[in-house]
Amino acid sequence: ITRGTDAELAEAATGYVAYAGTYSVNDAENIVTHHVTMSLFPNLVGTDQHRELVIDDHTLELRTPPEQGRVMILRWELLNR
Repeated sequence: ITRGTDAELAEAATGYVAYAGTYSVNDAENIVTHHVTMSLFPNLVGTDQHRELVIDDHTLELRTPPEQGRVMILRWELLNR
């Protein structure tokens, strides 16, 4: 990635979101709140990102609040070995 042109590096980051920090869980409302301390997007640092938590037998999903009619879903699925 360090050998790409500015345009190539910008293209690689388009559509990609990465952040890190601590989190808290509100079990009563099924909400996970990420307390962002670093991010690919500097404007997220210092914010709280709220995600709806949906769990069933084999999947765990984090869903963003609706924004402009869209909900982004991050899904993990337990696979049988």
